[in-house]
Amino acid sequence: MQHTKEELQAVVEELETSNEELHTINAEHQYKIKALMELDDDLNNYFRSTDIGQIFVDRKLIIRKFTPAATRLINLIDSDIGRSIYKISNNLRYDEIIEDIRHVISSTNTIEKEVQDKKGIWYQMRILPYITQDRKIDGAIVIFIQINELKNLHLLHASILDSSPNAIMALKAIRNKHHAIVDFSMNIVNHKAQKLLGSSEAGLLGKSLWKEHPTMLNQGVFERLVDVVESKELLEMDQLQIYNNQQYWLHLVAVKLDDGLVLTLHDTTERKLYEQALKQQQEEIRNNAERFHTLLKAVPHITWTNKPDGSNDTFSETWYEYTGLTPEESTGWGWTKAFHPDDVEALMPDFKESLRTGKVHNVQARILYKRGNQYRWHLIKNVPIRNEQGEITLWIGTATDIQDQKNAEEANIQLRLSQQREILKAILQAQEAERSRISEALHNGLGQILYAAKLNLSALKIESPEQEKNKDLIDDLLKLSITVTRQISSELTPTVLKDFGLKTALEEVLSHFHNPELKISSVINGLEKRLDYTIELSLYRIIQELLNNIIKHSQATEASIEVSCVDDTVTLRVADNGIGISKEDFNKVKGIGLSSIQNRIELLSGTMEVSTSDGKGTVFQIRCKV
Repeated sequence: MQHTKEELQAVVEELETSNEELHTINAEHQYKIKALMELDDDLNNYFRSTDIGQIFVDRKLIIRKFTPAATRLINLIDSDIGRSIYKISNNLRYDEIIEDIRHVISSTNTIEKEVQDKKGIWYQMRILPYITQDRKIDGAIVIFIQINELKNLHLLHASILDSSPNAIMALKAIRNKHHAIVDFSMNIVNHKAQKLLGSSEAGLLGKSLWKEHPTMLNQGVFERLVDVVESKELLEMDQLQIYNNQQYWLHLVAVKLDDGLVLTLHDTTERKLYEQALKQQQEEIRNNAERFHTLLKAVPHITWTNKPDGSNDTFSETWYEYTGLTPEESTGWGWTKAFHPDDVEALMPDFKESLRTGKVHNVQARILYKRGNQYRWHLIKNVPIRNEQGEITLWIGTATDIQDQKNAEEANIQLRLSQQREILKAILQAQEAERSRISEALHNGLGQILYAAKLNLSALKIESPEQEKNKDLIDDLLKLSITVTRQISSELTPTVLKDFGLKTALEEVLSHFHNPELKISSVINGLEKRLDYTIELSLYRIIQELLNNIIKHSQATEASIEVSCVDDTVTLRVADNGIGISKEDFNKVKGIGLSSIQNRIELLSGTMEVSTSDGKGTVFQIRCKV
């Protein structure tokens, strides 16, 4: 019994010990439960208070937990816990989120992407594996962090950089263990820089400048960039670079930024090439100008240049020697002093028109020959010189002395006129000789026969009244024939003109033309002295022809003749109040009916002016030297 009692006592002690241990374990469990509850409250409060969207899913994409902020992007409610995220719609402009979650679960890689919701707000999306305490993958965690302001700022920054016409790069210094800069890495490159370096942004960011683009750091550029970082001084320089087998002139500006710098490269290739072309062109212009001035000196004529406005720029030495003007007197528009005043007035409108239109200016003008104290005729020619844009930059002018040529031409003209006059004179003389022969034949031949017939008629015996009547009729006809024959003979050879002169002959011829239907008045002055018979005869024939035209064609009732001789100039004016003649009809008459008058005027070296119009009469005015 004692033994059994001892065993029971031992069992009781063991039970008491076990009970104490259970109390201790229960206390520990209560503590852990409390801690878990507090941790769960902490997590719930953390999820509720955070603005970061988080979603926890298991390996089968079943939703374990999510934060309230995640509901803005994924259409979640509390009852969705335990459902597959595959069945939940979202508000993202991104359709590959499920594939990304599966990829992370299967590969244990982390995925980071920038995505937008349907309102255009930017988020940083990070998907990472859910790892248990025993290092197993049991799902995934999807995190959404709003980066809208940061992203917009980044986009604005990138837009500003990419809109720049310059290549812009942010470089970070790479230092060795002695803290010396040995290289630069590219942290930011805008679109222009990518184009210049021939690579995309991904192919440039983080890359070594020495390794990828060593030519940028040659020619002492690396040392100067290091000096910018160390001394904080601005660097500005021009450099010739070769990219993609093409030469570029770059204007380089570098300024310090943290432990690095911002490098701006402005492509000045076009400007450099233009400057080089401009220098070459200026050199060519100087050479051409020297050759041009040498050529002007070698030309035996007067030469000059004018500015685009027409004012003088330069003259050859021949100009100063020829005109006697000084450079000061010739400058600007002073050159007009050497031209004959009448020619300046005539040529200036055409010259200004050439300046306006750019056409070549050709004119003849007289220039003063100082040594001979006379104006001599010159052929003036101004030619415009244009640049590549077609703008006139200069006028080149020449003046060629053509006075001797003009004198020779004038002599030839006078010789031809003299020859023509001699031929015309011979023709008119032949006409007058023929007229004289016919007149003499009429007077001495036909006239004598008519007289003889009249005498024989008078001696005829009359035997009846009828014969007396016939005799009287024949006698009247013979008298009329004798009168007409005498008149024709007188008109063919005006003996009064030959014997008494032009004034008396005109008075006689006017008396013959007078009739009741036409009143002719005359005024004759200055013809008291006899003129050369050829001149008198020509004027006489002209007046005859004009009076015949008035009687035959004008239907005039009045006509006037004025003849005057003053200072060796004879002026003849014949006018009528007839029907006149239109310009078109006058040209026809002039070509035929007035040819003999025109020939006689040319023989006298005279001029004829005709004023006529339909229904207003006609006026002939003739002048000639005697």
